[in-house]
Amino acid sequence: MSLTPLRIRLPYGSEAEFIERYGANVSRGGVFIATRALRPDATGISFEFVLKDGSRLLRGEGVVQVAPAGEGEARAGMTVRFTRLDSRSKALIDRILAARSGLGEAQPPAVVEAAQPPTSAAQPQPARPAPIA
Repeated sequence: MSLTPLRIRLPYGSEAEFIERYGANVSRGGVFIATRALRPDATGISFEFVLKDGSRLLRGEGVVQVAPAGEGEARAGMTVRFTRLDSRSKALIDRILAARSGLGEAQPPAVVEAAQPPTSAAQPQPARPAPIA
């Protein structure tokens, strides 16, 4: 399948600004691309999101899942389901999802450790019943 190239130049000056202002449009499985140049459903695309200085943020391949067309739409655009992402893009998506859940960079996700059984010294021994005579 041939892929349609799509380069999205964003008005943001930094990755942090992109995460704050556009991050709600990104999920682990895809992205909403605000555009008037809609592609038909099932169109394969290779995409690249770049900051206003030209530095790359997100790059990969995907398939158009929804290309809403019609009046009354709040925003023109299309949803693209990811089929391939480079490692930098996967890491960015992890940061976006962490920021959205309130974890941010300073607080990594909590690690849940399995509860350790108490040691025999710390565990009180049950009283043994008195022998019956």
